[in-house]
Parts: sequence; C-alpha cells; structure tokens
Amino acid sequence: MDRVWFKLRQTHYSPSPVENILAGDGDDSQAPLCLGHCIADLKHLDFPINAGAVVAFPQRMAVFSSHIIDFKWERKRSFATSLALATNAPVAAALGLATVKASVSIAFKRSVSQYEEFSRLDTYIVQPTRRYVEQCLERDEVKNYIGHKGNWSFFMITGLRVARAGKRLNTTTSNAFEINAGPNADILNAATGDVTSDTTVAHEDDINEGQVSDFVWAIRLAKIHKGILMTDWSIDPYTRRATFSAENNQHVDVGAVVENEGLESFQVVEDDDLGEAIVLDEDQWTMTEG
Repeated sequence: MDRVWFKLRQTHYSPSPVENILAGDGDDSQAPLCLGHCIADLKHLDFPINAGAVVAFPQRMAVFSSHIIDFKWERKRSFATSLALATNAPVAAALGLATVKASVSIAFKRSVSQYEEFSRLDTYIVQPTRRYVEQCLERDEVKNYIGHKGNWSFFMITGLRVARAGKRLNTTTSNAFEINAGPNADILNAATGDVTSDTTVAHEDDINEGQVSDFVWAIRLAKIHKGILMTDWSIDPYTRRATFSAENNQHVDVGAVVENEGLESFQVVEDDDLGEAIVLDEDQWTMTEG
C-alpha cells in the first residue's frame, strides 16, 4: 500500500529521534511505533506484534525522508472547516460515500483539533526486501503469531508521517498557497496544492516549549500474507498508487479493499495532487470544529 496512509486514532505516539529513524538499526526502545513493526490487522494499528524485536535494516534498505507539506493555516477554524467542505466533494460526504476528494492538509485539519500548532508533515519510508521479510518471519514473535496456520497475514509498517510542531501564525487578509513539496519528489510525487483564502503570515511567534509535541499522525503499510493454496508468502501487488491501480491500470477502489480487510466506519480521503490516500475514522472527517 505504497500510497495509502492510515491515520492513527491517537496523537500521543511520539516518533523516534530523526537519526534513529534514518539509521534503521532495529532499536524501537524510544518510540511505540517504528518502521519494521508488524501489526495483525487494520483494527490494531498501534499494537505491534514484534515490539522490541525489530530486525535491523540491511544496507540496501535505506530509509528515505521527505519534508512533504508546509502548512499555512487560517486563524478561524470554523472558516477552515467550511472552506474544506465547500471545495472538497460535500455531496459525496453527505451521501456517506467511502471516498472524498481533498488534500492531505485538509485531512490533517479535520482530524487534529490543535492543527494550527503544527507547521509541517515529515515522511519517512522504507521498501522492505524479500530477504528482510524472510528474516522477520524467522523471529519468534512473528512465528508465534503465525503459528501453524495455513492461511495467515499481517502488515508491516513501511512509512511514518510525523506532524512537526512549529510556529503559531498571525495573519492578515491576503492570499496564500499551501506548498506540497519535498526533496524526494520523484518518490512522493509532490506538487503544489490547495489555495487558501484570506490568509497570510504577518509574523510568527515561537510556541512555548513543551506546549505541543511531534507525533506520528499516520503510517504506511505493506501486507504480507500466505494462503492455503500458496506455496510461499507474498506481498500484495496493488502498491503503485493511492487508488490501488492494478497491473492493467484499471482503477481499484481503496475503500472496498480496506473494507475487505475488516475495517469499519472509515473515510478515504484521496489527494489527487500527491497521488495519495488517507484512511481515517469517519467521525474524524465529519466532526464539526468550533
């Protein structure tokens, strides 16, 4: 699921220090969720089955980092919410459809109450090799989870999207653009994005130290599974785009795939500019901000 991200229900999962994330040395002692953690299913995103037993990444499994989105927020949250609804498929939302078109930044706004206190989203991704997955399957924690099942599956965390605390913005009336960009543009397909009205930065005041903390907002997953009739384990092939484009380039419904994995009451937000999708709880998308 290379371009599908799953938002965590909580905002208190602090990330490891950046140098630890990039090192990929298997040390998960400083954060509850790390690259290489394995989870049983989409309902248990924050319960790794191999906590404390992450296999260190080999040299050819480098972690790529990207500063993907800079935020420029409206000062009035009620206006931000109404803007998001007005410009991003309100009819689809009203009909209760599983997918709406919006931006990653709007999804962040609607799922984090104190969104104005965060300045950007940083992304860290790794592409597991087949040899690495084989090493993970040999660890006792994973072997005990699989047991003697003929049909089994689990997900590996292959990406972290970290919300970074930054500056509190004071604004005047003007126009501004949210910039979606990063050093690994070829990997993340970053592009300029949403237009925000009646907002510009007059000056910035540092947020008091300790007021807000960085947290892991969403994770990317790879599904590893084996069926009764399969001779070996496999990684699902629909990993090209957020819309799960199949090998024949036909559109595959993200919502249907996620629902088939047992997740209920969710909303898929597709960002066409980034070619990504965010899966989050439906109540986090439909909630009204004051």
